Amino acid sequence: MRSLTQPAPVAHTIAPAHRKRPWLLTALGFAALALPGAVMIVPFVWMIATSLKAPGTALTIPPELIPRAPTLESYRRVAATVPLLQMFKNSVVVTAASVTGQLVTSALAAYAFARMRWRGRDVLFLLYRRRSRSNATDQPRQ
Repeated sequence: MRSLTQPAPVAHTIAPAHRKRPWLLTALGFAALALPGAVMIVPFVWMIATSLKAPGTALTIPPELIPRAPTLESYRRVAATVPLLQMFKNSVVVTAASVTGQLVTSALAAYAFARMRWRGRDVLFLLYRRRSRSNATDQPRQ
């Protein structure tokens, strides 16, 4: 047992040496990352800007990014014509049923794999593990 007056041993590590990168290389790296970032952000900015334009002004020439008179009319029309609350309720019901079904069947299968022995159990378990690791949207290999 170690006494309270004796300090605990400390593992000594050597900090990695920092290399100074040239500022031009750092700036080029940021520029190389900023360009694809801008390419990905611009469609979202355009989408929001277009949604704030008055109906019929979305395709004006020359195009304008910032609308002169922003309006929420498009959002009001969507809220009035599309049953968004009903769609949300349907999504919640389908998600809850799917999660509940998955939990119940997974728990029963886990119990069967852990406690019961039968012929082909290991092969079936390997197939189950392989399928659970793959993405559901994987395309079959040809």
